[in-house]
Order: sequence, then C-alpha cells, then structure tokens
Amino acid sequence: MSDAERARLRRANMSYSQRERTRQKNAERQRLRRAQRRAEEVEADRERNRLSNQAQRLLRTQVARKHECEQQVVRRSQQTEAARAASREIDTEARARRRSQQTEDERKEEREANAVVQATRRSQQTGDERDVERDADRERQAVRRVLQTEEEREEERERVRERRRTTRHRDALANHENFRPSMVTGPDVYEENRRHRLPPTTVCVHCNAWKWPGESKMGCCLEGKVKLPPLAPAPAKLL
Repeated sequence: MSDAERARLRRANMSYSQRERTRQKNAERQRLRRAQRRAEEVEADRERNRLSNQAQRLLRTQVARKHECEQQVVRRSQQTEAARAASREIDTEARARRRSQQTEDERKEEREANAVVQATRRSQQTGDERDVERDADRERQAVRRVLQTEEEREEERERVRERRRTTRHRDALANHENFRPSMVTGPDVYEENRRHRLPPTTVCVHCNAWKWPGESKMGCCLEGKVKLPPLAPAPAKLL
C-alpha cells in the first residue's frame, strides 16, 4: 500500500472533529510559512535597498572625487614644485582625517558598497569601454608618476613593501592557526614529536656553516676566501 493510500484511509477513519482539527493545524502551518516567507522577503528587500543606496552614495562620491582629482592634476601641472608638495600634503592630511573619523562598520560598508559599484560598472561596460578606461588609467598613472618627487616615489615603494610584508604575515598567521601536528607524516618524520628527521650534515671548518650531503664545499665561504661574521647559535628548538 502506498503512502497516498494510507493517508486516504487515515482521513476516511477520522471523525469530523478530528478532520476539523487537522484542517486548522494545516491552515495554521500554512499561515506561519507564508508569514515567514514574507518576513524573509521584506528583510531581503531591505538589504538590497541598503546596498543599492550605499552604492549610489559611493558612486556619487567617486564621481566627485574623480572630478576633483582631474582638476588637481591640471592645477598641479601649473604649480611650482613647492606648491605641489604643499597641496599633496594637505590632501594627504584630509584623507587621513576622514578615515580616522570613520568607524570600522562605516569602513566595512564603504568597502562593500565600492565592490558593488565596481562590479556593476564593469558588468555594464563593453570591451571598447574597458579598453578606453585602461588607457585613461595608464595616462593618469603616468601623469602622477611624472609629478611625483623622488621622496614620494620612495614613500610609495615603502608602502608597497609594507603591504606585502603585512600580507605575508597575515597568511603565515592563518597557516599557523590552521596547522595540526598530525598533518606532518612521512618516512622522514619522527612519530613521537612530528619533527622531520634531517639527513646528516657536515660543518665547514672555515665558517662553521652546516652543509647538506652533496652540497658544494665552496658554496658558503669559498673555503675561507670570504670572511664571514660568526654565526649565532641555533635556537634550542632546532637542535
């Protein structure tokens, strides 16, 4: 007997009051489901409207900033070097002041809205428009580099180096937090402490460098021809 037949027999054997209670329960469940769907739809609409409003505000802000940047490029091209330096310093302080006044939630919302704006704008661009934008961006970067002083270029290189160091440090911390000693396995691993079993090493008689089997004798100090500062003792964990 199928489930549908069993359900029909069960309904046929129910009294009128039982059928009425079942209908009321089913109607209440349907009402609750519809109310839950409406609440979820309302919340989804609110979230879409919030992101849309943020994206529109950010787009207006970006358009204004882009226009201001273009005006600044024109003004700087007509300024003396001292005036350009003073103007850049004022702009840097203004941006730093604006960011310092933002809360973490405001910065997060700005990043999210910016991502939405950029994704929407790129999805609506044609191939020719993207090529034009890339060409314009290259020109802006070229103008910006021409107007930079050597000190500003060095500061920018330092910012890039710092950003890369921060990224490497962040990735290292993530790997460290996710690391489990049980993941270290293999024929060259000690089971009791999960450390690698290193091959035998030799020590250079001239500079005390540790050398792996088969490593060149001249790879460290050219057999004493290069005078290197003495090595610091290895950490106890490595010994």
